[in-house]
Amino acid sequence: MVKLFILFSYFIFSFLFNHPAYLLALFLNLILLSISAQKFRESMKSLRYFVVVVLILIVIYSLLNKEGDNVIVHYSNVPVLGTFRLTWNAFVMSLITSFQLLIVVYSFILFNLLIDTDQLMQTLIKLRLPFTLVLLITLSLRFFPLLQKDLEIITEVQKARGYELDEGGYFKKMRKRMVLLLPLLANSLERSIQVSEALETRGFTKSKGRTFYSTITFRFRDVLNIIIVVGFISGLIFGKIVGLGGFQVFPLLILPKIAFIDAIILPSICLVGTIQILLLRGGGKK
Repeated sequence: MVKLFILFSYFIFSFLFNHPAYLLALFLNLILLSISAQKFRESMKSLRYFVVVVLILIVIYSLLNKEGDNVIVHYSNVPVLGTFRLTWNAFVMSLITSFQLLIVVYSFILFNLLIDTDQLMQTLIKLRLPFTLVLLITLSLRFFPLLQKDLEIITEVQKARGYELDEGGYFKKMRKRMVLLLPLLANSLERSIQVSEALETRGFTKSKGRTFYSTITFRFRDVLNIIIVVGFISGLIFGKIVGLGGFQVFPLLILPKIAFIDAIILPSICLVGTIQILLLRGGGKK
């Protein structure tokens, strides 16, 4: 539950502030969290596929957003496009938005790597959510890594049969990989049928009372970590209300500055992240 609260607080943080220094401090906390859990290399492997999306987002946002007074290029009569206007405001805003989205995606990657589906199920049950809804959520999250493993296996099988998937240009590779979708879909449907038959055989929803092989127990360090997370989120919301962690992009771009209060808050953010990581070590499961 503590890991869930921590990642949720980072998720909120990424949308509250657009100051590059604040976002960088948050991203460093996420990296420290992945290193402490020995998941840094795995998380970076998953994150590298998102780099292309970030680059496309930066280009599209910079070209389509014509607002701002800090003009880079301006052409009045461009064929088809009409007026072409590229501003520093749109470019900087695209970088900030991409960085925020990168943090959100990285938070979800760490969520998938750090939180076991069984622990997540027990956590949601402790939050008094309906058991049917909890099972639906955990099964949905579990199917994503299973789909990835199935895709890797199917790819290796096709390569063993002599089917070349990595030859040609980018679009040619995409067309060749379309052949992987049919067996992947068939495996997914077969797995869904097996799960439904297993639930029916075991009498799912027939009994109101349930027992568990293992349960999550709260220790003092867990309660302390949750208090820190709640205080962290409250401090972030208060900081946003008083105007911290932001800078002006439109209509006139004003480069961000680090004031005295920022010089105090930024190390505090990193310190809170370090304390959370230390408290997470040796978390309770019984």
